[in-house]
Amino acid sequence: MNAFVLSRNRYASGYLALSLGVWLFATKAHIDQKRVFSRFGICVSDCTIRLLLDSLTDTSLEKLREQVAEGISRREPLFQIVLDNVQQYSIKRERTLVHEDELIIGTAATAVLLQDCAPGAFDLKNHLDRVVKKERLTLTVQKLYDDIDWKHVHEVQALHWLRVLVNFIPELEPLSACVSAMFRGDGIAKHRMREGRKTFV
Repeated sequence: MNAFVLSRNRYASGYLALSLGVWLFATKAHIDQKRVFSRFGICVSDCTIRLLLDSLTDTSLEKLREQVAEGISRREPLFQIVLDNVQQYSIKRERTLVHEDELIIGTAATAVLLQDCAPGAFDLKNHLDRVVKKERLTLTVQKLYDDIDWKHVHEVQALHWLRVLVNFIPELEPLSACVSAMFRGDGIAKHRMREGRKTFV
């Protein structure tokens, strides 16, 4: 049915055929598989997939630039950028003098949208002002120790031990829901994410 629809209407490729083509590209399927599947009308051609991914990349990059510029104008970062090095070993099936196996290396960047942050939480000016004042010179181990909420730490540790007992003693299993509720309580859950929130990457 899919092959019939694709053969009659080229605009129908945006449904199963397009998503299946992206999946084949992502799983590094062999080019022969893509060619055969596209001939049967199961997916679109490899060239179409590459054009689609280029278009999606350009669109999302332009949108990201606009959002980053908006954050800069408001003097607060809207995204956290995570850098990582990436490698892929490229094996040449037909070795010649020019074509040899090689390790392709590069850098990948992931932009993570910062949501539900308190206003001014990432205010760079506030941080730089405190650096200029050299407030770190007065920092001591005792001050760091005093900043720790030891009551909270001990309550959380006790709850973790309670959860271990509830999970491994069958007679206490009915209390599992109560222990979970205590973890979500006001006194314990200090920085709990709101319900239904998913990180946008």
